[in-house]
Amino acid sequence: MNIEEHIDNPGPQKLDNQEVSVKDPQVLTLVEDGNVFIQLPVYRDVSGISKEGIRETTLRVQDLWSCMRTKKDLLHLLNVTLAGIYGEHSTMITMKQLTRFAFSSNESKRYTTFQIPKKKKGEFRTIDAPVPMLKYIQRGLNFILQCVYTPHTAAMGFVQHRSVVDNAKVHTGQRLVYNIDLKDFFPSITAGRLYHRLMSKPFALNEEVASVITDLCCYTNAEGRHVLPQGAPTSPTITNIICERLDTKLTRLAKAYGLKYTRYADDITFSGMTNVFSDEGKFCQSMRHIIEEEEHFTLNKDKTRLCHLGMRQEVTGLTVNQQENVSRKYIKQLRTLIHNWEMNGYEKAQEVFAKHYAETNTRNVRSKSTHHIENIIAGKLMYLRMVKGETDCTYKILNERFQTLMKNRPKVESEVFLLPNDGNREPDINTQNVKPLDEGQLPSLIDEKDDDLLSVFSELEELLNTE
Repeated sequence: MNIEEHIDNPGPQKLDNQEVSVKDPQVLTLVEDGNVFIQLPVYRDVSGISKEGIRETTLRVQDLWSCMRTKKDLLHLLNVTLAGIYGEHSTMITMKQLTRFAFSSNESKRYTTFQIPKKKKGEFRTIDAPVPMLKYIQRGLNFILQCVYTPHTAAMGFVQHRSVVDNAKVHTGQRLVYNIDLKDFFPSITAGRLYHRLMSKPFALNEEVASVITDLCCYTNAEGRHVLPQGAPTSPTITNIICERLDTKLTRLAKAYGLKYTRYADDITFSGMTNVFSDEGKFCQSMRHIIEEEEHFTLNKDKTRLCHLGMRQEVTGLTVNQQENVSRKYIKQLRTLIHNWEMNGYEKAQEVFAKHYAETNTRNVRSKSTHHIENIIAGKLMYLRMVKGETDCTYKILNERFQTLMKNRPKVESEVFLLPNDGNREPDINTQNVKPLDEGQLPSLIDEKDDDLLSVFSELEELLNTE
């Protein structure tokens, strides 16, 4: 479909606070090397768009960005982008909608604020989720920003073809691993920082366009500060844009001391063979000066930890002592799930699992749907394969046991997690028992554009944890 033709003949319009033109998910059966992993529903808004179509859209976005001068130009770029991504299921954005969402003073009409519990009992994370139409616009903006910006090589989070595994590989086999955390990461990035960054290279926008994009991507929080919302599709990409200078400075500092450096979102890791991590030493003083004084972030001292070679060294959830690996507890949990199913049958194993999951997992308390054991096992197995490789003995044995169980599994009304279709798989026509997850579940999954399913599971370790 010609993109410009589609812009002139848009799909059906929806109200601002309703879902945009996206069909219900259908089901595909994920088969890897002849083995059925699980039935996965797919949103039809991203299906049927070929890789060539995405490349064409990317080039078109880059051309339009270079000549963008006004708000009208930005609107045209957004509609071209959304048509290129969603095809016939896209919805045309009007100037009235763009202006209202950019400059509305009533945040309740733009965002829904709620809290989800953290792993640590008694602590909560505030999520500011945009209303559907604003979220739709932000998805287009996110694609545009990714087309015109290349993240720093040290940035491992929210970057295509990089994952927690790539982050961990950098630090394997080092004598010391030093992890630090940035406090209140998203709210610490203000609208002013984004506005001025958009007017500098490589974006080089004028004041009018930079102001509109900034207001579309930021919101006013409870303290009255105009900041980056934790819950918007654009926020992860923008954090990498803002942190480029931080990454450059810390990479240079690490090289000066013979260390390795990476950053995955707000998790910063240094590693090396020499202990230069004394709290009052020159390295730590320089590091704190760069982070807090020059780049205006705040260190979370409670999450700072130094791990020696004799300890379990961990980077973004993976052990890195000799090679990147999942923890022993992870393997033990996976074996337990499979063993209970083998010994007690599906119904009993599902009953025990659902009860245990409801009592111990605080991540998905907003969801009232049932979590099914086969989905959890499938996700954990695919994550294990991503980390250890498909030839790993542990993975192969556990996967074979799971495949045997799946062949004998009784048919049940199963609610399964969402994965995007790459446009090359034929979906199952049976959609009666498929229900999409609540908006609070797997928030980054639907926005994932990488056709490598394994990279998706790099973001699901905590969400699929049964503890």
